[in-house]
Amino acid sequence: MTGFVKEIRDALTETRIKATLIGCLIFGTLSQGMGLFNVYSCHDDACMLFTYGETYTLGRWLTHMIERASEYIGINGDGVVSLALTNGFFLLICVAIAACLIIRILDITDKYLCVFVGGLMVSVPTITCYMGYRYNAVQFGLALLLAATSAYFACGPLNISRGITAIVLFGCSAGAYQGFIPFAICVILFWCIRHEVFIAESQTSHMEKTRERVILYSSKIAIILSGTIFYAAVNKLYLFINHYEMISYRGVDSVSDIGISDYLLRILIAYKQFIYPSRDSLFYIFPSNIRYVYYTMGFICIVIFVRLLVDAFKKSSFSGLLILCMISVIPLACNFMIVMAGIDYMYSTMTYAQMMPFVLTAMLLDIYMNRKSQQQKETSFSLVMSTIKFCVITSLMILNLMYVRYDNKLYMVAEFTQQECISYFTTLITRIQSVDGYRTDMRVAYLNEYDKNTEGLAGFNSIPSYKDVWGHFEDVNVDPYWTVDVLISNYAWKEFMNDWCGYYPELAEPSEFSDLPEVENMPRYPNSGSICIVDDTIVVKF
Repeated sequence: MTGFVKEIRDALTETRIKATLIGCLIFGTLSQGMGLFNVYSCHDDACMLFTYGETYTLGRWLTHMIERASEYIGINGDGVVSLALTNGFFLLICVAIAACLIIRILDITDKYLCVFVGGLMVSVPTITCYMGYRYNAVQFGLALLLAATSAYFACGPLNISRGITAIVLFGCSAGAYQGFIPFAICVILFWCIRHEVFIAESQTSHMEKTRERVILYSSKIAIILSGTIFYAAVNKLYLFINHYEMISYRGVDSVSDIGISDYLLRILIAYKQFIYPSRDSLFYIFPSNIRYVYYTMGFICIVIFVRLLVDAFKKSSFSGLLILCMISVIPLACNFMIVMAGIDYMYSTMTYAQMMPFVLTAMLLDIYMNRKSQQQKETSFSLVMSTIKFCVITSLMILNLMYVRYDNKLYMVAEFTQQECISYFTTLITRIQSVDGYRTDMRVAYLNEYDKNTEGLAGFNSIPSYKDVWGHFEDVNVDPYWTVDVLISNYAWKEFMNDWCGYYPELAEPSEFSDLPEVENMPRYPNSGSICIVDDTIVVKF
C-alpha cells in the first residue's frame, strides 16, 4: 500500500497526468455543467430522491453497503439524497481519477492525447446518462473508479498481493454497478496488447520467454474470472442473509439460465454492433456525424495494427499470433454487456466501454511513435507519422467537441421537457380542482394513467417554426432524456407532479370505475367532460 501511495504522489507530478486532469476539467465543465448546476427530475429520479432504489436484489450489494453507511454516518445529511451538484461532482471526480489511472496503465505519454482521452472519458454521453440518474451518480462514479483501480492492480508483473487486490476491487465494482465489467476488461486487454508489442520488439530468438508470457496473460484472465466469481459469491451470500432473490429486471436474474447457443448469438451480435452499431438503439453513442469519426479512428487503428503485426511476425511468429488473438477479441470486450445482458436489455447506462476504441487508437499511436522515436527515422516516414498523429489528435478534439454539443442537447431536451411537464400537470391540477363539488378530501382515480392521450400536446419539437430543425434532435435517444409525451406517462409521473406542482391526493383504484357506463362514455383528457365526480370520487380519464 505504501508503494501505491508513492506511485500516486509521483504520478501527480507527471505532465501527462496534469494534461489528463486539464482535459477532464475543460470538457467536463463544457459537457456536464448544465447537469451539475440544474435539477432535472427525469424518469426514476422523480421517485428516488431519498434512496438508491433496488440494491442487492439487482446484484448491487456494495451499493446497499454505501446506502446503509450513508444513513449511519450522515454523509448526505440524514441519509441518501439525490443532489445534483454533490452527486454529480463526485461522479466527475471519479471519472477524472479513473482517466489518470488509464493513462498510467496504458502508458500514454503524448500530452495532447492525454488531454483528449481525459476529455473523452467525461464527455461521452454515458456520463450524461448517469447525470440523469443523479440519485445513483455516487454509485456509478464509485463503480467506474473501482473498475479502473482493479485494472491498475491487475496490469503489470505477476504479484499475489496485487492480484488479490485486483480481484476484490473487480468484484466490488460489479457490486456497485455491473456495467463497468467490460470497461475493466478492455483496459486489461489493451495493456496486454501494449506489453506484447514491446516484447515483440525485443524478441530475437528468445523463445524461452514464451511460457512466462502465457502465464502472465493467463493470470489476467484468471483475475477477471476470479473477480466475477467473488462478486457472484458475495451477492449470493447477501441474498441468503436477507432472504431475498434477484428480481426480474434487465435479465439480471437469468444470466445462468441462458443456453450456449444464446450466448453464441449474443457474441455474434456484439461483433456486429462493433462493426456497424445500430443507430436506432438505446445504446448508440455515435449519434449524428460522430459515427464518421468512429469509422475514421477505426481505419487509423487498423492501419497501425497491420504495421505492428507485420513487424511482430518478422520478429516472432508467436508474438504475432498472440497480438492477433488479442485484436480479435477487442469487439467482444467493448460490447461485452451485450453478452452479459442480451441486446433486448441494453440501454444507455451500459455503454461506457463502447468508447474504448477511441482510447485504443490513442494508445496505438503513442506506441508506434515511441517505438520509432528510439530508431533512426527517415524523412518520409516522419512525415507519414506526423500526418497520422495530426489526424488522430484532430479527430479526438472534434470528437470531444461533438460530444460536448450532444450532451448539451440532451440537457436542453431535459430543460424544455421538465418545464412542459410542469405546465401539463399544473393545468391538470387546476382542472381537477375546478370541478363542481370538488373537496380537498376527495379521492382521485386516474384511468389510463400510463397511456395518456397526447392529441394536441405540443412540446418544443411541435412548434411549426421548429419543424425544420427538429431533425437535429432525432438522434437524442439517451435515456432518461425523453420528450414530454413520454414523461407524462412515466411510471413516476405522480411523484413528479407532487415534487414540482405540490399535488398528491389520496388515490382510488381505477378498476372500481373503469367499467361504469358513465365513465365509459367520458371523453379522454384534456377534452371537456374528461374529469367528473363519481361516487364522491374524482375520476380522470386519460
